[in-house]
Amino acid sequence: MAMSGENNQSLIIQVLREPYIELFTLVFENGESEELEPEEARDFFKKIGADMYEVERALDYCWNFYNVTIVVDNPKPFDLKNTKMN
Repeated sequence: MAMSGENNQSLIIQVLREPYIELFTLVFENGESEELEPEEARDFFKKIGADMYEVERALDYCWNFYNVTIVVDNPKPFDLKNTKMN
């Protein structure tokens, strides 16, 4: 499923991690989710134009406390299947 950001739009992504599991689960507003390794998650957020300083802080928090919400303002279009870009 393709999603795109339009001007003045925000994308809200819930990021989850299970204890002792080295994967992040990204849960999108439409209910779809994607499991990514930490480096894949960083690459995904970079590709959609997120503020990487804030993403790093949020992913570090999620690593320790298992749950965080990341809001990306004006995201670039992306495809949820394996997080390939359009």
